[in-house]
Amino acid sequence: GKKSWKKIYFLLRRSGLYFSTKGTSKEPRHLQFFSEFGNSDIYVSLAGKKKHGAPTNYGFCFKPNKAGGPR
Repeated sequence: GKKSWKKIYFLLRRSGLYFSTKGTSKEPRHLQFFSEFGNSDIYVSLAGKKKHGAPTNYGFCFKPNKAGGPR
């Protein structure tokens, strides 16, 4: 199939990064845990459009350090 990007609303909190299942809602019942920063490496992308077909040149990604951690 065709690969495409989708906008998702993320919320940064002390306990980690969460995404909303209901658009831009910040209500706790609509937030789903995505990643914890204490156990992750953070990488920055400076050529996202060229390498990954991203909507912008700049981006970041999280990679868990421990096996079996959150994806």
